[in-house]
Amino acid sequence: MYTSIAATFTAWFGSAWIYLVFPSLPIFPTVLLPPCARDTPVVYIFVGVWYFRSVLVIWLVFLFLLSVALVFTFCFSPMITSDFRGDVTRPKCSPELREPSNFTRTYRTIEILLSLILENFGYILLPIQALVGQYGLVCNYVIIMQWDQMGVASKAFLISQMIMIQAAWVLCLTFGGWINFNSVKVLKSWKCLKLSGKEEAKYMSKFRKSCRPLYIGYPGVLKIRKVTALKYFQGVTRGTFRMLLAVKNA
Repeated sequence: MYTSIAATFTAWFGSAWIYLVFPSLPIFPTVLLPPCARDTPVVYIFVGVWYFRSVLVIWLVFLFLLSVALVFTFCFSPMITSDFRGDVTRPKCSPELREPSNFTRTYRTIEILLSLILENFGYILLPIQALVGQYGLVCNYVIIMQWDQMGVASKAFLISQMIMIQAAWVLCLTFGGWINFNSVKVLKSWKCLKLSGKEEAKYMSKFRKSCRPLYIGYPGVLKIRKVTALKYFQGVTRGTFRMLLAVKNA
């Protein structure tokens, strides 16, 4: 938890540091102003305060989601790896949970709870992914285009920030893909549940067909799966090359 807090504020400092050192980069809103107003101290301070505050709020939201994800991991992992797995011979849960009435009620409760969480907080993942992706593009742009103008300390700081932030987000995407992947295995494993009769088997079969694999994301817009982290990495890499080609052609 303390590592997450330190990483969040370090990332915020890195984002602010880029504006302090390179305020004329095209990714900042100052490029929308007339050339005569870009270099004035008033504009520099005003845009800097607005930028620092906005980035701080976004990174604090990211810290909140990361904290929720850590708590959710420790509570949710045993459920989809052992408690609700029908192919696990010795689950760690209570034997009463294996009764169909308790089993279905508990799983449906978790399904509804996760659905409510995603409906109320899942939309935050969309701007966070956009922010982290743009931050990766900015870091790549500065490292490649300003390499000869930066000192060793600046290079090391910027590279470490980029690796740390991108790795943290890829880790979150990997965790979301892991939940979806194991949730699919949970539904398939219910065929191996030891039931007492045909009625219970028929009941569990209908319940299994009514369930959908759990996922992290925003309903109807974003669903994090096993390949989402790879697609994100490909998007950042492709965006970096497109940005360099655009700068070269300009």
